[in-house]
Amino acid sequence: MGVVGDVYGPAPRVRELAGAAASRLVSSDPGLSRLRYALGVVASVGVAVGVIFLTLHPTPQVVLLGASAAMVSSSQRFDATRLKRVAVIALLFAPAAFSLTVATLLAERKIIADLVFLAVIFAALCLFGIKLFGQPVGTVAFMMFFFALFIRAKSSELPELYLALAIAITATAVVTGVLSRSTAVPMLGFVRRSYRARLAQALSAAVQLLEAPQPTRADTKRLQRRVTRLHDAALAIEGELASVADGAAADLRRRILGSELAVQRLAGEIGELVRAAAPLAERRPVADQLVELREWIVSGTPAPPQRLAAESVWLDAGPAGPARSTMWAIAEVVDAIELARRPAEDVDLSAYTPPTEPPERTAAEKLPPTVRRAIQATVGCGLAIVAGELLSDQRWYWAVITAFMTFVGTSSAGQTLVKGFRRVVGTLIGVVAGTVVASLLAGHLGLVVAVTFLCVFAGFYALSLSYGLMTFFITVMLGMLYSLLGTFTPELLLLRLEETAIGALAGMAAAVLVVPTTATSAAREATAKVLDRIHQFVGDAVAVLADGDSINLIDAARDIDADLADLHGVAEPIVHRASPLRARRSDTRLSLALLDSAAYHVRAMAANAEVAALAGDDGLVATAGRMRDNLRLLVDSLRADYGQPDRPLRRGASPSSKAGGGARLDERTTRLLDHLDRLDATVTGLARPLGIRIE
Repeated sequence: MGVVGDVYGPAPRVRELAGAAASRLVSSDPGLSRLRYALGVVASVGVAVGVIFLTLHPTPQVVLLGASAAMVSSSQRFDATRLKRVAVIALLFAPAAFSLTVATLLAERKIIADLVFLAVIFAALCLFGIKLFGQPVGTVAFMMFFFALFIRAKSSELPELYLALAIAITATAVVTGVLSRSTAVPMLGFVRRSYRARLAQALSAAVQLLEAPQPTRADTKRLQRRVTRLHDAALAIEGELASVADGAAADLRRRILGSELAVQRLAGEIGELVRAAAPLAERRPVADQLVELREWIVSGTPAPPQRLAAESVWLDAGPAGPARSTMWAIAEVVDAIELARRPAEDVDLSAYTPPTEPPERTAAEKLPPTVRRAIQATVGCGLAIVAGELLSDQRWYWAVITAFMTFVGTSSAGQTLVKGFRRVVGTLIGVVAGTVVASLLAGHLGLVVAVTFLCVFAGFYALSLSYGLMTFFITVMLGMLYSLLGTFTPELLLLRLEETAIGALAGMAAAVLVVPTTATSAAREATAKVLDRIHQFVGDAVAVLADGDSINLIDAARDIDADLADLHGVAEPIVHRASPLRARRSDTRLSLALLDSAAYHVRAMAANAEVAALAGDDGLVATAGRMRDNLRLLVDSLRADYGQPDRPLRRGASPSSKAGGGARLDERTTRLLDHLDRLDATVTGLARPLGIRIE
């Protein structure tokens, strides 16, 4: 018996641990998008370095240039078809070769080289305004100028450097072409597993909240975070299904949305139950039902167990109040998830094509902010060059790259300040770790190379999670690169920290003092964009419900989600606890909360809308017209930047009271009108934080 236990006993435990690890991976990275991205960068660098070693007799400088070119070109993110992605990557050779040549030939003419570097920086930021290929071309042009300085390239090495560059670009194009092939079938499976895992995590947080003798704010916030992560997983499924031209796929998207909304409603009911201070004895049966629901979800079986399907017995016998409402919400989750699972095998993914780029904005919309950021970046990098050279005439370029990167992906002075601070903190911690690791691995070439690749992977895997964490890994990687070049000293990494601080300060100063865009104005514009989307959505909803038009409301709802996510990023400097704008911080947090609520009701309307469900309904048209007028007033107020417009927001009868003409409506349409009521109230509620009168 002991032998049997020793042989067979650990196996289930190992499988359980492996399953838990896999579930945690897919739940933390919906669609494995971060993993695919980081592996793509590492694969491109690995292939490029391998081919360079096989075809050339390279010096360390040539290898590092090829590896750097592969890393930079493969790390560019843009939405396009596979062929367009490969074509854009192929285009990168020309700007990369130009910057490499100019930086190398002008190395001895310092003032001219600095001026040309600033011209490259200005052109690179201006190129960011060109859709599809602008940002990759601009970033690569800047980075190759930088790396030419980093490896101290000589003109005699240019032929080999060109070959290394060509190999790196080709390797990136090949790896990208392979990884960009249609992967809808396996990726859809991953994101569905991620969704299921995150749903189970949300239910676990709900159980902890209900079973706590004295629920705390931390318990409530944990549940809110898990529901937000569930929403992220639903968006990942949307991304995989967005280009599937198939009726069953569209139906699956709708059902996934329905299950997400049911869980959000359940979280709201649980919150009400806790706020009502229901006794533990009343909360425990609800928690038991949630445990049952979680086990069913984890098992993956299509039909719920009988105990879960028979919750009506408890409902009839149990007490009234919030607990009963919560049980009904659980029943809705059961129905929604059971429905969402059915069509999985019916979805035809054979016609899958990678997502195409979103609609292009006009030149008038893109040019002014792009040019403004280019001017700021050029001034900031100029300051960084001067200050950096005063500190070190050999390593001043670290200050320049910091100043440049603080402007990439930011749209306001506040975002630039936050990004600069995070880069300095990440570099500070990375200097300590890099010094320790490089010292321990000195002389062990294989280990240095392995850790270098590991840092590349970890840095790009962490990029979308934390810019500071990415900076930490890249700083450790640089310690490894200096080891490979035989120039590593702790003082060298300390100099990088000092140059990074100088560059961050230069970038921050330029962002604040040179044609600045404040975080407040950027947030107002981003808020106006979200409200514009909601304005369009309400009009589209009327066209579907009253006029019978065929409009994809789910796509429109997800566009609002995407713009709202951008708004949260733009508003981060305002709502951060360190923000000095306390009054503005409170108003912005309230606006974000209201817009999050509005987006939820928009998704619910999209999930329940039926074509011509309220055909020719004058009440719906009139109410929607008032809502759109209010939304337009809010947008105009935000974009005109005045506090009190000439006319106030108008209240009116609720949509549900005016729509339907007194006729008995089906359950889905009734639910839709309820969410339209709440959307109307949310839009009116925005008047307070935006400083607009209500009539």
